[in-house]
Amino acid sequence: MPTGMSLPSFGSATSRGHRITVVYSRRGPMIFVPYAALREKGHMEPGVFLAALLIFVGIPAFTVFKIARLRATRLQSPSADVTERLEAVEHRVEDLQQELAETQERLDFAERLLSKAREERRIGS
Repeated sequence: MPTGMSLPSFGSATSRGHRITVVYSRRGPMIFVPYAALREKGHMEPGVFLAALLIFVGIPAFTVFKIARLRATRLQSPSADVTERLEAVEHRVEDLQQELAETQERLDFAERLLSKAREERRIGS
């Protein structure tokens, strides 16, 4: 980000009249909480605490889950050896399909010859 530019506001919330502003910096989100939002003994108001918890735990957790989901769905390319073996198997399957088609044609031819011979014998009887 160029120097002299103001940081963009990420969001804001109000807790008991105290405005909490969240902005991004180069180091990540920063929360600005007015001192009046702190209770006695330095404890935060529940709204302020929940906003801080959401930003510092929720956003990184959401990012981690999103990256894990992207990595899980990413396709892995097979190695050269696996690709070569797969192509060999595909070629062999094509050869077997061709042999099966030829065998079926021969079977059909043999069945036609047998049925023709039976009809001739029946007619001749």
